[in-house]
Amino acid sequence: DRATSFPDEENKEEALVYACLKQELLSLQYMTGYKGYHETLLDYGLPSTLEKAQETRRRFHEVRPKVAKHGEYLDSVIRTQLLQGLRPCTIPLAVPGRSLKYWNVYAIQDRDFGKPSLRGVTDLTRKTAPEKMSNLWVGLLIENETQANSRDGYWDMALRANNRIRILGGKLVLSVYDEVVFDTPRKHAEEGKAIVEQEFSTAPAWAPGLPVATKAKFLERYKK
Repeated sequence: DRATSFPDEENKEEALVYACLKQELLSLQYMTGYKGYHETLLDYGLPSTLEKAQETRRRFHEVRPKVAKHGEYLDSVIRTQLLQGLRPCTIPLAVPGRSLKYWNVYAIQDRDFGKPSLRGVTDLTRKTAPEKMSNLWVGLLIENETQANSRDGYWDMALRANNRIRILGGKLVLSVYDEVVFDTPRKHAEEGKAIVEQEFSTAPAWAPGLPVATKAKFLERYKK
């Protein structure tokens, strides 16, 4: 559970446990059903049965009741703004002044649910496929908020590291998902590595207490 804990890549058993826990967190915090969670594990070549997936999902939400409650809160935020006639509907993010926007939101009665389901266009689809409506269910709202806050935290740390590494004559040259690459003079390699690990292990000022950590490597060229 600690962000500072990384699996031993040479220990297959430890790596398997880490992979299973990673998929558990990524799937279930976004309110995935046990069948979808089971299929995800199989897609990644991880051991699973429907019974085990169902029990894991039950236990996950039993010890983390705030996940579902937060999803309900985000859903209520959108529904309240919809009733008030606000457009676009927004969800505030951790960084002051930042928010997620949902466009053309409307509610439609669904036979499978007691209350109308929400439909809308997210910021991402608005740029790539403005006519595509998304089902704004609680899992998507949690994921959107989490990814947006993670993006802000990632670049907060990356820019802090870059500002210090530029003093050494280096610079940030590439980012790939959750990885960042800095080009640093050889004579300052050790110092640059220490800077990266320090800054990426220090939470942003707007997220005190957030557990973050990283491992830096020396490379002659980019390697995934």
